[in-house]
Amino acid sequence: MERYYRLSELKMHYRMSKSTIYRWIKEDKFPRPVRFSERISRWPKSELDKWEEKNRSRQLNG
Repeated sequence: MERYYRLSELKMHYRMSKSTIYRWIKEDKFPRPVRFSERISRWPKSELDKWEEKNRSRQLNG
Protein backbone atom coordinates (compact mmCIF):
# COMPACT_ATOMS: atom_id res chain seq x y z
CA MET A 1 0.00 0.00 0.00
CA GLU A 2 1.31 3.42 -0.99
CA ARG A 3 2.41 5.83 1.73
CA TYR A 4 1.36 9.48 1.33
CA TYR A 5 2.96 12.50 2.97
CA ARG A 6 1.41 15.72 4.20
CA LEU A 7 2.84 19.13 3.38
CA SER A 8 3.96 19.56 7.00
CA GLU A 9 5.97 16.33 6.75
CA LEU A 10 7.63 17.48 3.53
CA LYS A 11 8.55 20.82 5.04
CA MET A 12 10.29 19.12 7.94
CA HIS A 13 11.93 16.35 5.92
CA TYR A 14 13.29 18.54 3.12
CA ARG A 15 13.68 21.70 5.23
CA MET A 16 11.81 23.76 2.68
CA SER A 17 9.06 26.31 3.09
CA LYS A 18 5.55 25.87 1.74
CA SER A 19 6.16 28.65 -0.79
CA THR A 20 9.33 26.94 -2.08
CA ILE A 21 7.57 23.62 -2.48
CA TYR A 22 4.69 25.16 -4.43
CA ARG A 23 7.04 27.34 -6.52
CA TRP A 24 9.06 24.25 -7.45
CA ILE A 25 5.85 22.42 -8.36
CA LYS A 26 4.90 25.31 -10.64
CA GLU A 27 8.39 25.17 -12.21
CA ASP A 28 8.18 21.34 -12.59
CA LYS A 29 11.04 20.86 -10.13
CA PHE A 30 9.03 18.96 -7.51
CA PRO A 31 6.32 16.27 -7.74
CA ARG A 32 2.72 17.38 -7.77
CA PRO A 33 0.48 16.22 -4.97
CA VAL A 34 -2.46 13.87 -5.37
CA ARG A 35 -5.76 15.55 -4.53
CA PHE A 36 -8.07 13.43 -2.43
CA SER A 37 -10.62 16.21 -1.99
CA GLU A 38 -10.90 19.96 -2.33
CA ARG A 39 -8.91 20.47 0.87
CA ILE A 40 -6.74 17.37 1.08
CA SER A 41 -3.57 16.89 -0.97
CA ARG A 42 -0.82 14.37 -0.31
CA TRP A 43 2.43 13.35 -1.96
CA PRO A 44 2.97 9.67 -2.78
CA LYS A 45 6.20 8.23 -1.43
CA SER A 46 6.95 6.59 -4.77
CA GLU A 47 6.99 9.98 -6.53
CA LEU A 48 9.16 11.53 -3.83
CA ASP A 49 11.58 8.61 -4.09
CA LYS A 50 11.84 9.14 -7.86
CA TRP A 51 12.42 12.87 -7.33
CA GLU A 52 15.15 12.19 -4.76
CA GLU A 53 16.90 9.69 -7.03
CA LYS A 54 16.75 12.08 -9.98
CA ASN A 55 18.24 14.89 -7.90
CA ARG A 56 20.86 12.63 -6.36
CA SER A 57 22.08 11.61 -9.82
CA ARG A 58 22.19 15.28 -10.88
CA GLN A 59 24.40 16.09 -7.90
CA LEU A 60 26.74 13.19 -8.68
CA ASN A 61 26.94 14.04 -12.39
CA GLY A 62 27.00 17.62 -11.82
